[in-house]
Amino acid sequence: WCARATPTTATTTVLGHPETQLRDRRFRAYYKTSAYTRLTAEYHHIHEFRRGGNAFNQPPHMADIAEQLDHKIDGGGLKFDWFAPDDRHRLGIYLSAQHIDRDSYFGTEQNPTAYGGTNDMTVVAGAQYTYAFERLLFLPSDLTAGIEYNYNTLHDEYLGFGRDLRQTTHTTGFFFQNEWKSEKVNF
Repeated sequence: WCARATPTTATTTVLGHPETQLRDRRFRAYYKTSAYTRLTAEYHHIHEFRRGGNAFNQPPHMADIAEQLDHKIDGGGLKFDWFAPDDRHRLGIYLSAQHIDRDSYFGTEQNPTAYGGTNDMTVVAGAQYTYAFERLLFLPSDLTAGIEYNYNTLHDEYLGFGRDLRQTTHTTGFFFQNEWKSEKVNF
């Protein structure tokens, strides 16, 4: 096992001036399941709060002008890698996801309806295979092929503007490429 965690926290607050708070937690670890395979896991959490405008000792809708954002972002992924003993075959399979929850206020003149929120979820899954040819036609080459699926759902709402956006997308892609290699030129 090999693991690494990185926490950070930063806060900037000056009375009568913008306020920013950032908390961040990250973790990444891998486990070599055999001499030719590895499983990697990672996770991150970010919490960011920002406030600008005036009347910092009041809720944002009590200010003459205010912008306030409160983000909570969580994400992570799993990846499995396989390498052939001769290093000519490589396979990677992956899955990752990220969730964003944002509460916001963008308003002037003590507007109580200028609050909004965003909820966003993204998932990506895929696989990639690479074969290293000693010679394909005229030069050594790496042939790479893969597939990737992306899912995203978004809900964005601002009460005062009457905006309520809901969107879901599904995207699947396939790719195929070959890279010829030599000491003088690659293409």
